[in-house]
Amino acid sequence: MTLYDLFFPPRCPYCDTLTGCVCEACSSCMKMINDAHHIQLLPNGTPCISAFPYLDFFKESMLRYKYGNCRQYYKAFAITLSKLVSYAPVDTPFDVYTSVPVKHALPGNRFDQAKLLAQSTAKRSGSVYESLLLKTKFTGFQHDLSAKERAENVVGLYRSRDGANIEGRSILIFDDVVTTGSTLSACSDALLSSGAKSVCSITLLY
Repeated sequence: MTLYDLFFPPRCPYCDTLTGCVCEACSSCMKMINDAHHIQLLPNGTPCISAFPYLDFFKESMLRYKYGNCRQYYKAFAITLSKLVSYAPVDTPFDVYTSVPVKHALPGNRFDQAKLLAQSTAKRSGSVYESLLLKTKFTGFQHDLSAKERAENVVGLYRSRDGANIEGRSILIFDDVVTTGSTLSACSDALLSSGAKSVCSITLLY
């Protein structure tokens, strides 16, 4: 057990009860979740696969994870995401996992939640995580904008990192939630324009 685990012991991400060990959910909540998955095409035509709708206890769980000092949920979420990868509509395995980048930590959001999900899922799946993208500036919160404003807000916002190994690779981009898909579209466009063979996105909620 690490010092982090001592201060932040494993909890069910959906009812927030202590579980005593890392698991996808407590036995009671497991009855309410299953391996159902949702696939959609983003505005740029690339696929995105998600686990659960942004509703009810799924929504409350995500809000606690991002803003309620429940960072330890990432281990449980990674179990769900590692299962979800197998449903991705691709012909070949992914070469690398990456994540939607943040410019910097913000009040009420002191960590890079998408990167943590991607890294943990990669470790659980025996895959590779690499930071391939940069966010060029802070633009405010996307959830405060209309669909049109979101699309306009991300134009030119993301680019590939200098020296990033992208050419010819099949890449899976992680984020916590997808709504209009503008952010993930912009990220996948940046990777494709840098030579990626294919790009798919994955989120916990949609």
